[in-house]
Amino acid sequence: MHVFIELWTMNAEWARLDRSRREALVASLGASTGAIVTAEGIEALGWGFSDATVDHPEGRQCFAVWRAPTSSALQRLAQAIVDGGWYRYADQINVRGELQAPEAVIGRLLGQNAAGEA
Repeated sequence: MHVFIELWTMNAEWARLDRSRREALVASLGASTGAIVTAEGIEALGWGFSDATVDHPEGRQCFAVWRAPTSSALQRLAQAIVDGGWYRYADQINVRGELQAPEAVIGRLLGQNAAGEA
């Protein structure tokens, strides 16, 4: 199983849009990403607002967590977000990867040298 985690804060470009233009952008993105989500078997695990009281907060306002059977499905979702112009309005970072057992991740980390190479 693969996951895609988005972390974002809306920027000044977003603030300059009136509500109707914001709604139009969100509707357009929803239509294009929704078709990919359905076709690729992607599931939105949830969206939310970041808890700023957590230890070592990242600082972005919102998050979304998606899962899919393949990394390529999530790549298509990410490309639809790019194509829809979202990053003009959101300062965002993304994480995508395959879910693994904690032991596998720790084992790989333990085998890395100082440069992060296995």
